[in-house]
Amino acid sequence: MNKIAVILLGMIHSVSGLLALLSIPFSLLGGFTLGKISSLVGLFLAIYFISGIAMVYETYVTVMEASSIYSSALEKFRTYVESHPVNSPVYLYGYQNLRILTPPRDNQLKMFLVLLVFSVINQVPFLNIIPLTYYLGREYSRIRNLMLLQSQLGLGGKYVPDQVGMEILTIITNGFTFGFMVSRLHSLSQTLVFSPPPQGQGPGLGTPFYGGGTPSP
Repeated sequence: MNKIAVILLGMIHSVSGLLALLSIPFSLLGGFTLGKISSLVGLFLAIYFISGIAMVYETYVTVMEASSIYSSALEKFRTYVESHPVNSPVYLYGYQNLRILTPPRDNQLKMFLVLLVFSVINQVPFLNIIPLTYYLGREYSRIRNLMLLQSQLGLGGKYVPDQVGMEILTIITNGFTFGFMVSRLHSLSQTLVFSPPPQGQGPGLGTPFYGGGTPSP
C-alpha cells in the first residue's frame, strides 16, 4: 500500500469509529426510524472493522520488512566490530552497545496472534490501536538506536528523533495518525544501510548511549 493510502486508512478508521458513535444520538434527534439508524450505524461499523483489519495487515507487513532490514544491518555491523582487536576503541565501544541492540528472538506467530486477538477480534476503540503502535514503535526505536550508534562511531548513521509523541497521539486519536507512523518506519528502515569505512579509519567521537545517552525505550 502506498504512503497516501496508508495515511488515509488510519484517518478513515478513526473517523468512521467516531461517526458510528455519533450517528445514534444525531439520528434520533433528526427523527430517523430505527431501521435507518441501524443501517447508518452498520455502515460506519463495517468501514471501521474493515479498515481496522487493513491496518493490522499493514502493521504486520511493515514490521516484518523493517525487522529483516534491521537484522541484516545489525549483523554487518557486528561483523565490522568483531573484525577489530579486542582492545580497540571500535570493539570496546561497539560490542557493549551490540549487547543492547541485539533484540530477543522474535516470534512471528506470537505477533500474529497478538494482533489477531487484540486488534482484529477486539475492536474496542483505542484499545485495538495499542498493539499496532507497540510493534511499530518498537521497530522504529531499534533502527533509531542502531543509526545513533553508527553516527557516534562515524560510520554514516545519523541522529533520528524518537516518536513517542506520535505513538501517544495515534492511540488517543484512535488511529488517525497511524499512517504517519507506518510511513516514518518505512522511510527510516530504507535509509538503514551499513557500509564499513575504508581500512584504517578510526571511530568518531561520541558518548555511548548505554552510559548516559537517550535511546528510545
